Amino acid sequence: VRSTMIPNPAYDPAAPGTVPPQIPGQEWSGDWTPYFQHGVYADPDDYVFFVGYGGRTYTWVAGTVMEDNPSGDRAGWRDTGLRGRRCHGGTVAAGYVVVAIESHEGNAELWAWDGSGWWCVGRKPAAATGNWIWPTALAGAGGYDLMVFEEGTATISLIRLAASQANTTPGTIDQPAQLVSPLIDAGERDKAKAWRKVGAVFSSPERFGTLASADQVNVFLDYSTDAGQTSRMVLPAPAS
Repeated sequence: VRSTMIPNPAYDPAAPGTVPPQIPGQEWSGDWTPYFQHGVYADPDDYVFFVGYGGRTYTWVAGTVMEDNPSGDRAGWRDTGLRGRRCHGGTVAAGYVVVAIESHEGNAELWAWDGSGWWCVGRKPAAATGNWIWPTALAGAGGYDLMVFEEGTATISLIRLAASQANTTPGTIDQPAQLVSPLIDAGERDKAKAWRKVGAVFSSPERFGTLASADQVNVFLDYSTDAGQTSRMVLPAPAS
């Protein structure tokens, strides 16, 4: 855009002394810079959610969750790594971006993004009804952080994502329950690396829930050499 003189639409050649023939204006030149483009067509569920988190923008487009970083070395849109057949909505709850998808493996899945990786907080086989859709933040209402509808039914799932003194009363928990952490990629998932040592430390700064519970908790550490398509167990570490 540049400043220039443009014809005055109010100028009348029959009365040239009333208004000037030209006035200051702005002139556009060149091509528009697109905010985002990903191909020549759009899927029906593109932009099914559009949220801000951690100073960045997140949306579902072309079968993946994309992140827009407005500044820095990685400014612009990039793939966050979560992909699937379709997306059934997303929201921000308890400090996470939560997204409901149908995976390429045919599962209904709930994923939570913490800014560095995706945590799988729920997985079940996709069916005609009962798939998780439209996650909605509850902001702690009733001691829960997230409500997720179940497709084709009158059932909803209530989920706690953050431990607090307000939600220490135990509820009905799926048996068994599973939580899958993100891949450890040193923040550079797209670069080749030579790993010489791998390990994990598990800790809990505060003990919430039912302290008298004797339920078994199993922790497994796996590694993958093909970007997570398959994994191999390093060690099982049962704890209570």
